[in-house]
Amino acid sequence: MLLYSCSLFNKNNPNTFTNKLYIGSSSPGILQKVSEEVLIDYNLKINSYNVNPELTVFETNWKINHFREEINRNRFKLIFTSLINRSDDQKYSENYHDFYIQIIYEIYDKSAWKKIKLSEIESKLLDEIVKKIRLKIKKFY
Repeated sequence: MLLYSCSLFNKNNPNTFTNKLYIGSSSPGILQKVSEEVLIDYNLKINSYNVNPELTVFETNWKINHFREEINRNRFKLIFTSLINRSDDQKYSENYHDFYIQIIYEIYDKSAWKKIKLSEIESKLLDEIVKKIRLKIKKFY
C-alpha cells in the first residue's frame, strides 16, 4: 500500500518566472488527474505529455482570444511541471513531486506571436486555477 502526503503551502522561489506558480506536492498521478478535472471547467484539455521518472510536463491546447477584447488576437496555454521532491524527508520517494503551473500569454502584432507580461486579468485566472487544483488535491488526503 502506498501512502501519499500533500503539502499545499506556497513556495516563493526567486528563480521562477512571474507567470509560474507553485501548486503543491503529491504523486504525479494525482496531480495530473486533478489538473485535468479542473481544466474541463475552462474548456481546456491537455494535448501533450512528456513523462519520465523524475519529471512530468504536460501542456494544454492554446485558448484563442480569451482575454482582452480590445486586443484583436491573443492566446494562452498552460504548462504543468512536476519534479521529484528531493527534500530529506522525501528523497527516496519517486511518487512525491513538487507541482508548478505556468501560463504562456501571447498577442499577435501583425507579424508574429509575442509573449507579454500578464495583466491582472490573466493573473487572476492563474490564481483561480491554482486554488481549484489545491482544493481537489486536499480531498485525496
